[in-house]
Amino acid sequence: MSQELVGRVVSLHLHPAKPGMPLKPVDFIDVVAGKGIEGEPRYFGRISQATGQPSRRQLSLIEREQIAAHAASLGLETIHPGAVRANIETLMAQLVKSGRIRVNDPIKLAKNVRPA
Repeated sequence: MSQELVGRVVSLHLHPAKPGMPLKPVDFIDVVAGKGIEGEPRYFGRISQATGQPSRRQLSLIEREQIAAHAASLGLETIHPGAVRANIETLMAQLVKSGRIRVNDPIKLAKNVRPA
């Protein structure tokens, strides 16, 4: 029997209503297909002025491994959760399903991801 590798969500953040303010850490988010994160004050349900269709910017996610690589290339020990302004930060995962997402929820790893 093969052991399945599982990644997880390590932090969740919402953008503030006012640009430039720190992101707000939260324990869960509700993701709505075609609209984004319910309650996201700046991006939920945004319509593209160019196309009249839902904006492609509905949520952002990034792997903590990528954040660590950026920190190292900048000579920093770490970049704190939320500082890269992503809504979802994961560890050992690449894809997130729509629906309710909570910190430490398991996420199935993509086949090409290997733990550090």
